[in-house]
Amino acid sequence: MARFIKIASYNLRGLCQGKQQLLELCNSHDIIAIQEHWLSECDMDKLHDLHDEFSVIARSAMSDKSIRHGRFFTWKTIWWPGTAD
Repeated sequence: MARFIKIASYNLRGLCQGKQQLLELCNSHDIIAIQEHWLSECDMDKLHDLHDEFSVIARSAMSDKSIRHGRFFTWKTIWWPGTAD
């Protein structure tokens, strides 16, 4: 029997604003691509710690060393079930 992979793409518009919907997507999808988490490199652990059953690859457009002003171009993150081992 065939099994379909459910993939979602979601614009968080900031982790605080989109966190609840992201957790709901984790319960219904296999792979989740998120944009605009608005986290700097030093805060990326917030994405990794959000759901125990998903592995995360995340990047930030914001450097911890730079002065922040204006909008940044990209924040891409991919989530999938299991571990990245």
